[in-house]
Formats: sequence, structure tokens, C-alpha cells
Amino acid sequence: WTELAPIPQNFVRVGVVQGNFEQSLKWSVPVKDAVERYLRLSDQLVAETKPDLLVWPECALPLPLSSDPGLVHFLKVKTTEWNTPLLAG
Repeated sequence: WTELAPIPQNFVRVGVVQGNFEQSLKWSVPVKDAVERYLRLSDQLVAETKPDLLVWPECALPLPLSSDPGLVHFLKVKTTEWNTPLLAG
């Protein structure tokens, strides 16, 4: 138990993004502000670490994704640009 385990050859690199909005504000943040923050953090994380999967928390967006088809399309474009799938929520 005192030796480091070898890094497996087949592993998945997961990037987790945390927006750090105040708890009292997380459901009242304007959608545009939330999206901009998560995109900025995600762009930075993808550029630095090239994850195989990007994860946003369940409260990353203060609305159901199904209510905004334009946002869904935009996020599909971003995941293609990142070449990384996004798990949100």
C-alpha cells in the first residue's frame, strides 16, 4: 500500500468543471452568464488537459436543456469543437 500503482494503459481522462456560483444564486443566475462561465472554464480545461469526457454539475444551467433547442445545438457544436463529449447534470 505504500507503492504507487502503475497508470493503466486504458484509462479515461475526465474533466470536471465547477462554476462556483453562490449557493443562494445558483437557480437565479441568468442563463447567458451561466453558459459563458461554464464555456470559459471548459475551453480552458480542454485546452490544458484534453479530457476524454467533460462533466458539468446538475445545476450548471438554471433551466432544463430541453427548453432551449438553440442552446442544445450550440453545445453540440462546442463538443465537436472540443472533440470531447459533455455530460451535464
